[in-house]
Amino acid sequence: LNNASAGNLPAPIILNSGESFVMAVMGPVDPDIDGLMTENRDGLIGASISSDKPIAVNCGSFSGTNASNNLDLGFDQIVSAERTGKNYIFIKSTGQAVVEKVLLVANQNCIVYKNGDNTLGYPISAGEYKTFDGNDFDANGNLYIRSTEKIFAYQTIGDNSAADFRNQELFFVPP
Repeated sequence: LNNASAGNLPAPIILNSGESFVMAVMGPVDPDIDGLMTENRDGLIGASISSDKPIAVNCGSFSGTNASNNLDLGFDQIVSAERTGKNYIFIKSTGQAVVEKVLLVANQNCIVYKNGDNTLGYPISAGEYKTFDGNDFDANGNLYIRSTEKIFAYQTIGDNSAADFRNQELFFVPP
C-alpha cells in the first residue's frame, strides 16, 4: 500500500489478523551523485505508531550504513514506549568509531546525560533523536546513558577488521 501521496498523514491503516503494513522511504543511493543521498537517511526515525490492538513492530534498515560506503541490513523488533527505560549501558564492539553508534529516540521531551555527567545534558524533543558514536564510549568500552524520560535505544556495531565498514548490525537495546 503506497498512500503517502494522499496527503492525509498520518493515514489510518486497518489490518486484519495476520496482515502487515510497511512504512519505507526511497534511497539512499543516487548513482548520478555517486554517493549517498541524505534526504531520506533519517526520514522515519521518530515516527509514531499507535494501535488499539496488540501489534508487532519491526524497524531498521535494508541497505543502510553509518559509514560512507558499504550497505548492510539491520532490523529488530521493538517494544511499546511504556516498556522502554531511562537507563542504558552500551558495550562497544570492535568496529570503527563511525560504525559503533548509539541512537536514542525520544517519545516525549527529555534530556539525555552520558557517562554519569549530570551537568552536560542533551535535550531531545518528542519524535527527535540523538546519536553517540564510538568516540563517546569510556576507556573500558562502555557508554552509560541516563534520560529524564523513557526513550527508545538502538545500537549499531561493526568489525574493525573490515576497512570497508562491512558487517554492520543494528539492534534494539532493552533498558
